[in-house]
Amino acid sequence: MIAFVVSSNNEYVVLFSDLNSSDVSTIVTYLETNGITDYRLENGDTVLVPAAQEPYLKMRLVAQDYGTSGFAYNY
Repeated sequence: MIAFVVSSNNEYVVLFSDLNSSDVSTIVTYLETNGITDYRLENGDTVLVPAAQEPYLKMRLVAQDYGTSGFAYNY
């Protein structure tokens, strides 16, 4: 018997932070509607995504005025 172990070594980075609950909900709905299920929520106001997807997703969301209550960049 051969067993394979799949390990998730994704590095998660901030997509948006300091969001209000409405923006969190809207962004999560956008992600799920577009087939993005690999995301994390942190502290109820921060959305994290795999580092490789962050530039593309951020571009798409900012261009459509998502996340206006929070920050798209960490300083």
